[in-house]
Amino acid sequence: MNPISEATRIRLTSSLGLPEAPADWDWYVSVADAQRVKEFLAVYEAQSWSGHERSALMELILISYDFHLGEHGDGDQQLKTALHRTLVRDFALHRQSLEDWCHFDEPQSTAQDKTRPFDLGALAKRVWSEVMGSESRQPT
Repeated sequence: MNPISEATRIRLTSSLGLPEAPADWDWYVSVADAQRVKEFLAVYEAQSWSGHERSALMELILISYDFHLGEHGDGDQQLKTALHRTLVRDFALHRQSLEDWCHFDEPQSTAQDKTRPFDLGALAKRVWSEVMGSESRQPT
């Protein structure tokens, strides 16, 4: 996850009506909202964003979706399908984030918290596999 620039933080905060939070590593977690994932994804698709803004907004969407999975499980197939489609389409822009969520550097036994049956890593691995043709890390 990349830190957010001040200009991008201001634009996203204003456009999405997010609470004020400092532009640091924790910004995404501070403003993530499990109840607004569909809204965030719709705004991602509907508005014109720079590459940096689009990348930052997707980081917010991914963290919000991870919170959503923790609170509501994996039952919203429409949301999961829409997010999957967007990540496949924009894979080049979000490759690093997806690689992080795939947990390639962690042993399989610790890659998923066993107390959470649903996690974003599973979706990230499906996207990675679909685009890269393998569920393992490929050289960049």
